Amino acid sequence: SNFIISNEIEQLYDVDRNCAVRGVQFRTWLKNFNEIEIGRIADHSPKKVRVYIHGHLTQRVGSDIRDATFKCSPAIDAIVLANWTTAKALPRYNYDTIRMNVEFASKCVAVKLYLLDRNGTIDYELVGHGMGAHIAGMTARIFKIHSKRVIKAITGLDPVGRVFNDHKSLSLQCTDSRVVSVIHTNTAVYGSKHKICENDLYPNGGERQPDCENVLERDICSHRKARQIYIEKLCDDEPKNVVDHKKILPRFVLCIDISGSMKGERIKMAKKAAVDLISQLPSNFHLGISTFGTYSQQVYPLTELVNEENRKQLILAVSQLSAEGWTNIGAGLRESREMLLKSLNIEGCTTIILLSDGEDNYNPLATKREVEKLKAKCIRIVGVAIGKEAASILEEIAAQTEGSVFDVESTENVELFAKFRRSLFDSVEVNLKPDERPINLPEKIVALESEETKSIAYFIDTSVGVNTSFSAISGNWDKLNAILTSPSNSSYTLRDPINIYGFQQLEKRMDIDRAEAGKWTITLHNVAPDSYRKRRDLSKNLAALISVRTFPKDNKNKEAIRLDARLSNHTLEYPNQIFVFAELRMGHYPIIKANVYATVENLNQTISLYDNGAFPDQYADDGIYAASILKLNRVGRHSVKVTARNDNETKIVFNSINYLDESWNNCSTVNCNASGNFERETNVGSLKLLSYEGQQLIPINSVNDLRVIASGEKKRQVTLVWTVPGSLAFNIYPTHFDLRVFTNGTDFEKQFKIDENHIVSGTYDYSGSLPEASKKITIQMPKKVWDAGYVSDGNQPYFKLAFALKSYRNETSSAISNLAN
Repeated sequence: SNFIISNEIEQLYDVDRNCAVRGVQFRTWLKNFNEIEIGRIADHSPKKVRVYIHGHLTQRVGSDIRDATFKCSPAIDAIVLANWTTAKALPRYNYDTIRMNVEFASKCVAVKLYLLDRNGTIDYELVGHGMGAHIAGMTARIFKIHSKRVIKAITGLDPVGRVFNDHKSLSLQCTDSRVVSVIHTNTAVYGSKHKICENDLYPNGGERQPDCENVLERDICSHRKARQIYIEKLCDDEPKNVVDHKKILPRFVLCIDISGSMKGERIKMAKKAAVDLISQLPSNFHLGISTFGTYSQQVYPLTELVNEENRKQLILAVSQLSAEGWTNIGAGLRESREMLLKSLNIEGCTTIILLSDGEDNYNPLATKREVEKLKAKCIRIVGVAIGKEAASILEEIAAQTEGSVFDVESTENVELFAKFRRSLFDSVEVNLKPDERPINLPEKIVALESEETKSIAYFIDTSVGVNTSFSAISGNWDKLNAILTSPSNSSYTLRDPINIYGFQQLEKRMDIDRAEAGKWTITLHNVAPDSYRKRRDLSKNLAALISVRTFPKDNKNKEAIRLDARLSNHTLEYPNQIFVFAELRMGHYPIIKANVYATVENLNQTISLYDNGAFPDQYADDGIYAASILKLNRVGRHSVKVTARNDNETKIVFNSINYLDESWNNCSTVNCNASGNFERETNVGSLKLLSYEGQQLIPINSVNDLRVIASGEKKRQVTLVWTVPGSLAFNIYPTHFDLRVFTNGTDFEKQFKIDENHIVSGTYDYSGSLPEASKKITIQMPKKVWDAGYVSDGNQPYFKLAFALKSYRNETSSAISNLAN
């Protein structure tokens, strides 16, 4: 009997070693946040251990799970993160092939947990996300076979539906542990539609999550949202993401700072921009006006814009504003909140557009208390920061209410007005659903010398053209004229759009109900009267800002091409970074291989966004482009806009995104068409750099696309390829890398190190390699390392080695790359 038991244990240790060779990894933290080797966990005598198992689409496990566990589950002594697949290196790896590995992964986790605690002193809880939920269930069943014990609890986070719906033996079941809890967040695509236990939770209906608004990302976002809801539920019985989200209503209060610092051109330009906003808002919108200086005031109650008389009354109220007093932001927010709540007759979320140019110098504590009240009533703050001195807390209070901030900074009156105007319109549009927003073409600045004529071309593609507005803003209309020419050579003169109640008119505009597709041209001419030329004191350069705004055609067969973009954060603190994400699509079809870039205004910094699967982009050719903002040239607040244009290879993939299908975007098997000419632009708000401190510590990004592209047994050679980390835009260059071969265990530093003597082709450092380019090397393996790659798995021996690397910027290293097998 003892011989049989010892023989069985030895077999389990063989299984455990085989799992390590095949890339199954475990990271372990104790309650004091110290990371230890999992084999040493028994030395610390834990009573309760929670194990988190990721899924195929959720491999990246951050510190949020660990931190929330130790903060809100004090009984947990250790947390283990089980990394069961190297699919991160192969994002298009066949899903059904990975599904075949679920039994193997479950066996690895179960055996590891049993060998760590053969005496039965540890209570295990399992948390699995996506496919990891099913691995958790099967792990519990295998663990019971070896240990004769039942896992205490399992939480399934949006268990994957495909394949598992029809194979109960592979799926999480309600009988797998004493308590099984399941959260469904994306039954529409990735998650299971089947109820697993009677108490299954379906936040917001479970099909999709309402705050996953971006069309291309809405399903993967909803699937991943299960983890966020789980984290919130650890610390709160009623987390905000479990409660149904209210509909965002088109109800706004424009809350204007009229303190003394707004005197002069700032209040004048703010009033002009507000008048433009009032004039052009859709008729189903509700708008009210409030002000604050030392005290707050309701200038005009929330009113539905049903006719021109409403607009005239609002414009008249705005035109009479004057500036004086302190900057009491809290009072302005309170006044605006009361106006919104007084007018509500249906449930929904509303918005305060907060214009301010100074610090909250009256009662900052009251402002913070007011923000808490706004959050409770689902009122979002969208800030418009005027000048360098604008309140430093704008980003903070906007973020707390899920809002954003737009920057208005200029010493030129005309540019100040243009930025005011754009920021106010953006403040409204950011609260609309993506498919309800107008479509903006890139803004262009034109400078003309005396008697010079310039033409600016815009291309109106076939998907848009309804209610198209061609606008030019300048302070020199006595010296300029502007002619708009259509593709069919019809000519229009840009004119004053409305009577602005005594304001100097800075904008000329032409509105076209249905603009024909093709090339439109705005021609500007510096007329420079004779009297100016004779005096020779005419300013040589006159400037105009050109913009075009349009809406989709009502075309059932072709939806509009749209660009939606966002920042991961609005405050940059070194050595952290900010990510820019842009979604380029036609309806729900992704547009790939386009030219997409972000511009940090006033700093002359342009950053290319990529859709190539290299960090921070997650999947190649899915229409979602990404880039990192690593550093800025100047401390302060800066506006960021994203622009997209077609390239020669730009295509529309006529297939819905499905990351579980390796060929969903393969243009050799699915329908892909050339996009044709288009250009789009969107303002994503401002970001703020607090200081230069920590800039020298900015790390190199980790590599996440390391892969083996060739291997040869006779010469023991392996060819690896990856994208060089770093950034051309920010002059962040890597210097060298540290490449390791994983043969046993998971500790990077203990693995076999490749040096220059093993390089057959390519270089051992990054010399001559530019960031964002491809790096390829071929290495020859030592025989003992090569032989360690042979694994005997019953009657099916196979060969497998795993590779990973760290990149260095001088002495600063990146995180470890993905494992490449």
